[in-house]
Amino acid sequence: MFLAVWLGLQPLGAWLAPVPALPRITAETMDEVSYRGEWWIASFLQGHRWQADTEQQMSRRFRIRIPVDTATDETLHLWVPQFEQRLRVLTPEGHLIHDSIVSGFRGGPIRTAAVLVDLPPDLVTATGGVFDLVVEVGLHRVGSLGPVFVAPWRDLSAAVLRQRLFESTVRPAMLGALLFLAVMSVGFVALRPKDDIYYWLAGTMIPYAMTELGLITAYVPSLSQIDDQFFAVSGIGALQVIGLLLGFKDRPPPRRISIALFLIYLGLLVATFWLSQGVVVRVTLAMVLMMTLPGAVFLVSFGFESQPGRRLRDAALAVSLIMYFAGIVHDFLLKLGFHDQGIYVFRYVSFVLLVGIFAIVVKRQSGIADELDASNERLRLRLREQEAELAAYHHRESETLQARAAEAERERITADLHDGMAGYLATIVALSERDVSDGAEISNLAKDALTDLRFVIDATSLSSPDLRLTLAILRERCLQPLDALGIELRWSMIELPDDIRLSHEDNLHVLRILQEALNNAVRHGRPNVIEVTGRSVRGARGDAQIELILENRGGLAPDPDRDEAGHGTVNMAKRVAALGGELDLTPLADGVRLRLILPMQR
Repeated sequence: MFLAVWLGLQPLGAWLAPVPALPRITAETMDEVSYRGEWWIASFLQGHRWQADTEQQMSRRFRIRIPVDTATDETLHLWVPQFEQRLRVLTPEGHLIHDSIVSGFRGGPIRTAAVLVDLPPDLVTATGGVFDLVVEVGLHRVGSLGPVFVAPWRDLSAAVLRQRLFESTVRPAMLGALLFLAVMSVGFVALRPKDDIYYWLAGTMIPYAMTELGLITAYVPSLSQIDDQFFAVSGIGALQVIGLLLGFKDRPPPRRISIALFLIYLGLLVATFWLSQGVVVRVTLAMVLMMTLPGAVFLVSFGFESQPGRRLRDAALAVSLIMYFAGIVHDFLLKLGFHDQGIYVFRYVSFVLLVGIFAIVVKRQSGIADELDASNERLRLRLREQEAELAAYHHRESETLQARAAEAERERITADLHDGMAGYLATIVALSERDVSDGAEISNLAKDALTDLRFVIDATSLSSPDLRLTLAILRERCLQPLDALGIELRWSMIELPDDIRLSHEDNLHVLRILQEALNNAVRHGRPNVIEVTGRSVRGARGDAQIELILENRGGLAPDPDRDEAGHGTVNMAKRVAALGGELDLTPLADGVRLRLILPMQR
């Protein structure tokens, strides 16, 4: 901080735009009216600074005398590097030589003008080297006249061109750059409304860009009345810098602070319409000073980051803040008259700070974007690994399902062979091993086995989901074998709905259950009549169900001593479980009653 104050005490403006090493021309006041200088101003430049309180004080006349030995045969140039706000060069008789208003430029709170006037040898000879300088003030009631130099162009060119470089080339370029940064900041806010640091960035860039807009209003007299407002907002920019610095340390201030700053901003703008220019300048500079002090000690308070990249960034910020504060001190002292000449440097050092802050914000967000890209790449790699794992799992699951399907098919074929062909073939083998075999009986059994084989083929090739069609196939295959055995088949499916559709597997299960029941009835019951009926019923919960009943009568009652369930009965139980149904076997006096319950919808 002491370094910043020490730098502010140095003539920084004179270092940037030094005046020529020539003797200055004394400007003598020609006014009889006394002018009041504000108490806080010790002197300014040559002491020619005043505040106009009355209409008579709106202009002030100074007389310069060019030494006789300075007059030569070559053209001399009158150069005034600083004045506020309008300057006219006259002969002692009042003839106009130059009027600065022709260029359209007027001075402002922290903006002065310069003038370069040609003085031909004949004009210098005619006036005796005496000229009058009339300084006028306008809306801004503060006027001033800086040092006056008269010399040939070769002695003034270096100083004049350097000052023009800063005031006529660098400043407009800075204005364009600040407007660009302000627009970009607003764009960032629109694109990333959830990121608070962009609000602070826009709140910093916009006030400073508005301050530099005074460069435009200086050429438009009708807009000069809002020049104070443009200057006043620079204090708000200093407030916003604190929020930005906190954001850099990942300690963003609460939003209520930004709301308070916005209210201060509005209040300051409104106050400028009633306060004098001197008060506006002092209040604004005081605000900038007060806000810059916390910003300058900010890095010391929080310390430097441990990362090498951030240490360099923080060091650059610290240097920029020191120069920023030094520029404010310098311009404040220049305004008070402590420095006798020089340009205002605040806008240049603040521009460097703002560009650095903008670059840090962009780099910070670029780092965040790089981290997001790296995270996305890691996620993509992880996703590819997961996809590969899922593909391998799917392949293993497909193989498992295929193995299960093959096993189920083997079990089905085993059950089908047992329920049909196995019984017939076993009987044929037993008959053929007798000494006296009955060829007719073997022939009938072979026909029955063929019929059952056809039945198996029909059942396997079922393509219709209609249960009634499946049952019709079963009836068609059973009629001839039962009739040959002298067994009457009574078949009734009138009460069965027409729209019962089951899967191929379920149809096959129903078919095999009924076929096994028919085979058991013929083998073990020796019935005279087999009755098969079907209908739709309601379950205990009111859901629709299918009821199939098979009864064999006129034969033998089941053996009560036979407790073990055969392979066929076990297969029937498995098929019923696969259907999600129920199976009841009820012994009768002359047979057995089988009741199969199936859900209507699966």
